[in-house]
Amino acid sequence: MKSLIILLSSILICFVCISQTIRFNKLSIKEGLSQSSILSLIQDDKGFIWIGTQDGLNKYDGYNFKVFKHKIEDKNSLSNSFVNSLQQDPKSLQFWIGTESGGLNRYDPKTSTFYPFPKNHPLAKIDIQELQIDANGSVWFTTVANGLYHYWPSNDKVEIYNTKNGNFPTNKISKLFIDRDNIWVGTKGRGIIIFNKKTRKCKIIDETENLIDNTILSFCRYSDHQILVGSTSGINVIETKKFNVSIPDFVKTKNIKFASALHVKKNKIWVGTNGYGLTVFEKKNNKYTQQTFLTNDLNDYSISSNIINSINEDSNGLVWIGTQDGVSFYDPIKQFFEHYNYKHGDKNSLLDKNVWSVIEDDSLIWVGTREGLTSINPSKSIYKQYPYKGLGSNNSVYALERDNQNRIWVGTQDGLFLFNRSKGKYENIPYRTKNKLQQENRVNHIYFDEKNNLWAACKEGISRITLDSLKHEFYSSLDTGNYQLPNYECKTILVDKENVLWIGLIGGGICKGVSDADNEYKYQFITHYNEGEDTLSISNNTVLSVLEGNNQDIWIGTYGGGLNQLNTENEFFKVYTEENGLANNAIYGLLKEDNQENIWVSTNFGLSRFNLKTNTFKNFSENDGLQSNEFNNGAYYKGASGKFYFGGINGLNAFMPENINQNTIPPKVVISDILLFNESITDKIDTIGNTNYLKTLTLNHKQNNVTFKFSALHYTHSKGNKYKIIFLNFL
Repeated sequence: MKSLIILLSSILICFVCISQTIRFNKLSIKEGLSQSSILSLIQDDKGFIWIGTQDGLNKYDGYNFKVFKHKIEDKNSLSNSFVNSLQQDPKSLQFWIGTESGGLNRYDPKTSTFYPFPKNHPLAKIDIQELQIDANGSVWFTTVANGLYHYWPSNDKVEIYNTKNGNFPTNKISKLFIDRDNIWVGTKGRGIIIFNKKTRKCKIIDETENLIDNTILSFCRYSDHQILVGSTSGINVIETKKFNVSIPDFVKTKNIKFASALHVKKNKIWVGTNGYGLTVFEKKNNKYTQQTFLTNDLNDYSISSNIINSINEDSNGLVWIGTQDGVSFYDPIKQFFEHYNYKHGDKNSLLDKNVWSVIEDDSLIWVGTREGLTSINPSKSIYKQYPYKGLGSNNSVYALERDNQNRIWVGTQDGLFLFNRSKGKYENIPYRTKNKLQQENRVNHIYFDEKNNLWAACKEGISRITLDSLKHEFYSSLDTGNYQLPNYECKTILVDKENVLWIGLIGGGICKGVSDADNEYKYQFITHYNEGEDTLSISNNTVLSVLEGNNQDIWIGTYGGGLNQLNTENEFFKVYTEENGLANNAIYGLLKEDNQENIWVSTNFGLSRFNLKTNTFKNFSENDGLQSNEFNNGAYYKGASGKFYFGGINGLNAFMPENINQNTIPPKVVISDILLFNESITDKIDTIGNTNYLKTLTLNHKQNNVTFKFSALHYTHSKGNKYKIIFLNFL
């Protein structure tokens, strides 16, 4: 016989920073939730999320739901599947569950057993609205028509306070809050009853004492001596010593009606409403900003419903919102990517969801889309649209740049343009002489060198334009001799500090242009292309982005061959691919941080941050807040503010790279089940109980087919958790 102790650890890759937007993840019946109407939600001592609905109690581990319901022939099941309220006693770890018409239930998590009350018990068939557990382990709960109940589990004692016993003005009570010696009871139409546990006396607070409405929907602690109260007409704050009633400082001229759920989180106040969505107040520089979030069928990351029943915060800072149509949860460590997107029919949004180019211009962001330009004032959330009408059906703005004269240059399918801001018009600028053999005018990329030149990477060559005179010189793929540019489409261009041209080609590799000794603007072109089995050559011949590195290195993003590092001294290539941790081998854009330590890479499957010292990657996906996993060629930019911009098929992301730090706090790891010969061990051994609480397991030599299931209970990105398993003294 062997004794086996398993220690589990988990590595969670997640990141923390500040954001201007809120992105919600959702849980619904599609993910396994038993029913859509969320009536209550808590996190237990192990880290599981428990969700009460109109048809079942749900236990969620970040991967799957386990659903508990009433079973007619099982006396140790829930008394009713309609779960209005639940709480866990932090001392005994027992759950107390209030149901509709099924009364009170106790759940022992160590044995996974429900204990409903016998049918003849006074707590068996009542309608429980909300319950709270007192510090002494007793349970307080409200009912639809019978008043306030107080239950003592230690001696099975039940106390009832209502119009007959307790001087209550009504028996129609719903909401409940425990504040030291006082029980705050919210009524339907009669205000607030403050019941003192010691004196058994009541104080009534209603509209005669400045309460904004007598129908109470929610309570929440605002400060050590202040309680927020939500009602059908708005929000009050009540001082807990003298019970002075006022309007809270964060509410301005217009209060929030039907405030059905309240939550205070540091400098934020969350207000859920019954029909008007979610409003978040945030205090900055002694002033409150206000944002309202509504459900939107066109936005997968909007809140689930405008009817909100509960707001809770878990041990890792995630905010869980129970709505009439499932659960929404907000993760602050997923908010570091600002997201600017397209909204159908809304002029205060991008012109189109596909972003091809972007620049930063003082206080504005300029975004090139499939339908033209959009300017964004991020501080005021104001968008202005400037559609581009192409000569054909292609209206895309593929390239954007701003010169030292504050002019905006635009590259399209029809050529090169200056954008007239005052008129909102595109003015065509000739960039080459006409050639009957070359008719393509498309401009893919615009680059400014240190000598006041604009370089344009085009369909059929590259062009140099002197910014002062607007005179141009075109380097065509039809040129001959040593000065011939390879006959491939030019996708991107870079001039390094040695005045060497680097041109990314579609199908032709990377082209190096070296100045002639007698003419600095006459170039001999040398091409590096993939040479099959030569591991020191470029990995793929389609190059979409080029970046100058720190130490005579050129970094090259290829479409299908990953990230290439070119040593300009020996002209050997070093390749980094998915096998080295890169998110995807199809690379669109490259940006380098000011600290020179990291390169950011946009790909077909998210963003990668490559550390130049350790040669390691950290990857980000749509789950982390990206506009999509798929980005677009040309849509990458580093602003003067230090902010990075990456665009893709669903809008634009912006972020400050230095604000993204790794969260080293690991999630709790629990054994969710143990299979003995592919059957749950709890079905084979009665004494095992709940494996969540199992510390050791002793098996005999015949019980040698064992499977362990485990979960890491952090809900940032459950499927992205990585595990290490250690066997101690295992022979």
